[in-house]
Amino acid sequence: MPGTHIHFLEAVSLTKQVWHLNYQDVIAIGKLFTTGELYTDRVIALGGPQMRNPRLVRTCLGADINDLLVDETLEGENRHISGLC
Repeated sequence: MPGTHIHFLEAVSLTKQVWHLNYQDVIAIGKLFTTGELYTDRVIALGGPQMRNPRLVRTCLGADINDLLVDETLEGENRHISGLC
């Protein structure tokens, strides 16, 4: 939903940039300031009707979604969506 809010409240243009942070990034920044260490853990959802075992997975920042989906999807037509909600 950040994209919707940005579009209606502070639209991006050729001369204007807009940034947003998600809650996991805020947590990582807080841990960096309090411990001095970079926190790269992220929680992602593996879900949908074609998943063998829908669940939340703790992984690292920048993990390859294809590696996480090995043997996780049922046979048939599948669509993998990776991004922020």
